[in-house]
Amino acid sequence: MRMTPPAGGSCEERAEALLRLSPLAAPAITLLVAGTLYAGIGVCLRLFQSGYQSVAILSGLLLHAYVIVVVHDGAHRAITRTRADSLLMNVGAGLVLLPFYAEPFRRYHLIHHGHTNEPVDPLWPPLKSFPLGMGIGNHEAHHQHPGFSWVSMAFGLARRPKDTDPLRTVWWMLRCPDYRHYSASCD
Repeated sequence: MRMTPPAGGSCEERAEALLRLSPLAAPAITLLVAGTLYAGIGVCLRLFQSGYQSVAILSGLLLHAYVIVVVHDGAHRAITRTRADSLLMNVGAGLVLLPFYAEPFRRYHLIHHGHTNEPVDPLWPPLKSFPLGMGIGNHEAHHQHPGFSWVSMAFGLARRPKDTDPLRTVWWMLRCPDYRHYSASCD
């Protein structure tokens, strides 16, 4: 059954509606991007073995993106929206030799979503000064739409105003507990 994308709504909502017009779009894009990221990690490994140690930083960034695309989205069933996401998530974690299989990650990540910024939130540090799961501007939007694909969330992130200055971010986080470094100001 085809659905018609909404005319209004957030950028993420419009992107997700378009993405889900075909049930194969999100899985196909996700697997293509995950495969590309995995291949990039492999290239970094070869370069590292050839003496280019500086590629360790790039490989870490590629690994982070890979885990978001496969493991994180699988935890939310945002790839196929079926139980197949559990298989993709666990195989994806195994391919990069994560020291856990993905089901425990899913459990704790969903606890985080159910209890964000509460004492049982796994991402809330003991000092309770600010949450560790700040993200780079999509954390709050992701909590509004946890089942949306990374593809839809990327469109929203690209369009949302952000302040990426790390010193200004820390300054405002210390000064204003409600500060969001992806909003225009501390309101």
